[in-house]
Amino acid sequence: MNSVFVPAAAIAAAPLSVPAAPQPETAVALLAAAGLLLADLERGRAIDAQALRAAMIAALGGSDAEGAWSWKTAYDACEAAQILFLRKFGPAMRGPLALYLGMLAGALEDHAAAEQHFDEALTISEGLHAPYWAARTQFERAKMLCERGRTDDQARSASLVAGVREMAQARGFAALDRRAAELV
Repeated sequence: MNSVFVPAAAIAAAPLSVPAAPQPETAVALLAAAGLLLADLERGRAIDAQALRAAMIAALGGSDAEGAWSWKTAYDACEAAQILFLRKFGPAMRGPLALYLGMLAGALEDHAAAEQHFDEALTISEGLHAPYWAARTQFERAKMLCERGRTDDQARSASLVAGVREMAQARGFAALDRRAAELV
């Protein structure tokens, strides 16, 4: 065993680098920011950097540039908003939870996570032989692609909408067919 002698005076003189524990006021402020973000999620608004920054400034009384909060803390507020959303609307949700997680991720502009959740929801729906939920999942994916607006997203979205409309018309999902027609 290699040991190194360190004098007690050196230990005493060394700065103490213990991470600061979150203060109760910070936790309350994060919940306040999550509540502001929840209001946007309830209205179907995307949580982009501008909305996130506004909620954090309102809740914490200062900007990230002023050191009032970090973007990691802002991400924590986003996660808290998602939990609040699921607690509020979870009991009313039907179909695969992954569908709603995909919709939430899309609203938060986390498109990679949205795609993963939509893939999972589609797998679940197809495995359960639930054509409505499979079509609804593809509709929500197409909607997310339209909102994201990358070059190849429009073609992908149009293809998904065509499939949704075909299934909706064949199965009598009139409301979903109307919504899909409006998306194009």
